[in-house]
Amino acid sequence: MKIILASNSARRKEILTANNISFTVIPSDVEEIVDDNLTVVENVMNLAKIKCLDVYNKHTEEIVLAADTIVVFNNQIYGKPKDELDAFSM
Repeated sequence: MKIILASNSARRKEILTANNISFTVIPSDVEEIVDDNLTVVENVMNLAKIKCLDVYNKHTEEIVLAADTIVVFNNQIYGKPKDELDAFSM
């Protein structure tokens, strides 16, 4: 059974490779939407679950590994910047 990493994260690839885990990268293409009714922890878990299910539904015979990272500062969640200017303004 193959392992699929549902992410293009360089760090996640590095961790798997450093542990001699064979995997294929198939990133999820779902839109990441933060739900204001959820806590930060619930949001990060929910986003990881959505990414995992997105890839798993296309590869049901494989093991799918998905994760998510949320940046929080002063109780404000920061999403992925749209571009360099957006990242600088954050």
